[in-house]
Amino acid sequence: MAEDTTKGGFTDPELESFVKENREMLERMMRQEKEMASRFYQSGASRAEELKSRAEEKTIELIAAVTDPEIHRHFMMAGFEFLMGVNAMMKAMPMPEVVKTTMELAKETREKTFEEAKENYSKKKAASESSGPVSQKIEIVEKQDREEAAPKKKTYARKTAVKKIPLKDETESS
Repeated sequence: MAEDTTKGGFTDPELESFVKENREMLERMMRQEKEMASRFYQSGASRAEELKSRAEEKTIELIAAVTDPEIHRHFMMAGFEFLMGVNAMMKAMPMPEVVKTTMELAKETREKTFEEAKENYSKKKAASESSGPVSQKIEIVEKQDREEAAPKKKTYARKTAVKKIPLKDETESS
């Protein structure tokens, strides 16, 4: 390439003449590339919108399926069936009397606790419905100095090693 001193840049005379002769064809090719890129971008954007709307639809369908009470009922029933099967298996298994006694005691305790909780809940619910809201007064009083304050901890200074380095006077070095 030859240096063009009039314009301050580099030019190639053959390339310059080629551009001048084929300017219309080059402009047409550039327009076609630009149009093709624009179409490609538009098709990509429309495809992205389509995929986004499909993803939203699928998400709504998934949420509807997960929150469906009928499906929850089936899973709960399956869970209860599993627990009943485990219970039946444990009853059918050979085990020492101590384990059987412990299991019966745990069952009785569980049933007793359930009944007590049920009664307490019923009583509290009946009391709250009949008497209205219950308020309690909280008194804030000053703390009395019955207890002695804890003794303060002694703070100790850290011991550090000190090494003395003798300095040379200028008079000694000369």
